[in-house]
Amino acid sequence: MGCNSCHIHHLIFIPKHERKCDFHWNGCASVASSSWKAINSYSGQTFFTAADPTSGNVQYVDQSTAQSAGLIEINSNGNAVMRVETTPQVQTNRQSVRITTQATFYGGLVVMDAVHMPTGCATWPAFWTNGPNWPAGGEIDIIEGVSNYTNNQATIHTNPGCTLPSTNSALLNMSGTLVASTDCSAAQTGNQGCGIRSNSSVSFASGFNGIGGGVYAMLWDNSGIKVYGVGMTAYGE
Repeated sequence: MGCNSCHIHHLIFIPKHERKCDFHWNGCASVASSSWKAINSYSGQTFFTAADPTSGNVQYVDQSTAQSAGLIEINSNGNAVMRVETTPQVQTNRQSVRITTQATFYGGLVVMDAVHMPTGCATWPAFWTNGPNWPAGGEIDIIEGVSNYTNNQATIHTNPGCTLPSTNSALLNMSGTLVASTDCSAAQTGNQGCGIRSNSSVSFASGFNGIGGGVYAMLWDNSGIKVYGVGMTAYGE
């Protein structure tokens, strides 16, 4: 689970009964389950400091550096804040913050309540999960957009063999618009996967900030993977 710069009001991971399965849009074999219950709330446990895997002009910094540079804080409203450096001109890559959980989940309900996200050219706010040996372990993008995007996009990235059965949103029982392909394979789509873009202009960036933010949730259970958010419902059933 990763998160790039944003103001987080609350972030909760609620696993169901542990299950192990291959990553499929259609879920996995039925297993015993228990009622949902919150086990932990996180603002992040690991500060990612490696080179950016997407080769962006960014330098992810550790917790100590982020604190001294004013890139992270708990503000007066009790929100966890992660910022990107805003110095007008920098000589090297721009500093930013990326946090990752250490726990591994095999299903569950992930909820993020945010009040603000970065906007504008060259920003890339994101909230996502991914497994080992990408893309074999799969990736679920819950919140994502780049530069001047105004609408959120939820995307699945997998190994070959995972597809959506239709391009019809009504048939798939979801809101939003399919982006590019029904093929979720990273290798066969130039890493695009199968994405659903919200039709709501308040689902991302300045529109999202203008309404005071909102809640996004990703549910991964036996029925499949579902993403719920401001102005959108993306299903995989």
